[in-house]
Amino acid sequence: MSTKKDNPEFVIHVRSEYDYRYESDFRTEIFTACKYVYWKDNKKNLPVYGVPFKLKDFHTSKKDIS
Repeated sequence: MSTKKDNPEFVIHVRSEYDYRYESDFRTEIFTACKYVYWKDNKKNLPVYGVPFKLKDFHTSKKDIS
């Protein structure tokens, strides 16, 4: 997720697929829910990383997969 205060963007990495890039004012709530469900299913913490740079430099697009 972007660590910039005015940037509500985040990327969800999916194994064997391209990544999903989103923007939401409810980002914290979305991450809380995702982490909870992941913990319930896997009994592991879902890693979340803060990125101070442009998120487009940290995700795989459909074009990259091709």
